[in-house]
Amino acid sequence: MNQIIQINSKRVFHLEDAQNLLPVLHRMTELANSKVRLLLQKLETIQDREGLTAQETEKEIDSTIRQWQQKIEKLGATPQGLWLIDFDNGEGYFCWKFPERKIMFFHGYQDGFSGRKALFSNEELCNEEH
Repeated sequence: MNQIIQINSKRVFHLEDAQNLLPVLHRMTELANSKVRLLLQKLETIQDREGLTAQETEKEIDSTIRQWQQKIEKLGATPQGLWLIDFDNGEGYFCWKFPERKIMFFHGYQDGFSGRKALFSNEELCNEEH
């Protein structure tokens, strides 16, 4: 079954829609995360933190994160922090943080990451994993 992914529009997600988009988002996030980690390691080895090499490395880190955020927004979701994505469900947000494998949390519009609540009970989670 071919799926069409809308770009450049805010959307309201059903849980199934967000879960279906997750493999794409997970891969994009994994690549951006790996690149940023490598750049941070490079930055740690630079002796002159005020020099051109350090500044260029910092700009590349910022650019990588900004590009990731823009890609998330193009797919209709909302980046809320580093490697953290919210999916508007019309009553709040489904919430996903890399490297989680599934969307398992939600929170209200006024709540943040710290207000996340589980979508499923522990028993349902065990069944989902098997």
